[in-house]
Amino acid sequence: MHQSRRSRWRRIAVALALFLVVAGCGDDDESTATPGNTEPADDVLGEPNEATGEPVLVGLITEGGSEAIGSQSALTEQGAEIAVQYANEYLGGIGGRPIELFVCGNQATPAGAQDCANQMVERGVVAVVLPFTGFGEAEAPIITGAGIAYVSGSGNSAAELTGENAFALTGGFPGTLGAFAQHAKDQGFGKFTMVVIDVPSASQAAEQLGGLVFGNAGVEFETIAAAPGTPDLTPQLQAAVDGGADAIGVTGDVTFCTSFLQAYQTLGLDTPKYVIGPCIDPTVIESLGPVLEGSFLATNVSAEGEDADLYAAMLDSYAPDEDIDPDPIVSAGVTAGVSSVMNFVRAMSGLSGDVTQESVLAQMQAAVDVPLWLGDGQTFTCDGTAIPIFPNICSASFFVGALSADGQMQNAEPVDPAPLFEA
Repeated sequence: MHQSRRSRWRRIAVALALFLVVAGCGDDDESTATPGNTEPADDVLGEPNEATGEPVLVGLITEGGSEAIGSQSALTEQGAEIAVQYANEYLGGIGGRPIELFVCGNQATPAGAQDCANQMVERGVVAVVLPFTGFGEAEAPIITGAGIAYVSGSGNSAAELTGENAFALTGGFPGTLGAFAQHAKDQGFGKFTMVVIDVPSASQAAEQLGGLVFGNAGVEFETIAAAPGTPDLTPQLQAAVDGGADAIGVTGDVTFCTSFLQAYQTLGLDTPKYVIGPCIDPTVIESLGPVLEGSFLATNVSAEGEDADLYAAMLDSYAPDEDIDPDPIVSAGVTAGVSSVMNFVRAMSGLSGDVTQESVLAQMQAAVDVPLWLGDGQTFTCDGTAIPIFPNICSASFFVGALSADGQMQNAEPVDPAPLFEA
């Protein structure tokens, strides 16, 4: 790949950071559902395999300490601790040794991110795991420069997506755009218009990456930007329909999603629509559930399969009084923490000998077809081939399905948009 082209995609990767940390931060709903699995929790958890010996120190970085999104980080930390307990009792920890979690909240600031990264290096963690962060450019280079594996669920910055010793297990926002493009192609749509929040981290990424993947899918693509907090998106949606859109999408925070759905209702549209995670926030479901119904959502998490049953059993065993929804899509904050640990533990399966920074890094680099936690058949391989323009992404696969009025995904189908990222 030409250096100028790689630099272009590195700039886009930087532009993703702020948007992804905002878009990933909805509050979990209170538990009202019943787990689909009816077996006793002990049967689902499996045979005990208790880890012994000297603990292995693994770092977890969250946005803890931030007034805006600290509550979400608390859920992530809770989920990670649940997963550590399970892994130590049933999976033999890492290399047979128990996992000890060292948690640092970066306060959602660059200075806090650098401080957390330095603490990880000073404490000598064997790896750092996290679901996502808006400050990867500040913290990842410090960690990876020390030879420590940096394993994120969704990479946002150039350092996370293209730097050495960093691994992004899922496709994040780039993969979401690709999944939308592939699904739109499969549905036979000729033109897709994205209404996007007008901040560079969202609008630039949507326009440039969206233009790439939709173009490769043979679907005409257009973005219409609107300022954050715009209370009425009726003009934007009307312009999309008047412009010939066969499908429309939204990229923005919870408030932006709300305005989008209200405008859709006001105009009485029936145009197929695509939404992202913030749009299934409980406040949106409560006020606009019937409008949300039928929207397409792309996600790496499945509420079906053995992992979903195991997730419910883990909550029942390790957080019985916490009122956490057993649907992993609904309790997304806790799920993020559980997934961070469980995916890392799965990548470490088969690790023998001393558990060191060097052996853990080598194990991550050799990860091939590792089952993605809650992926219901999806896997991750960290050899740089999933999305070559972002070589640290280990999986491009998504599920796309239609939402019910209460935010449940229906008839989810796997979608692999990797071929659409050929520049």
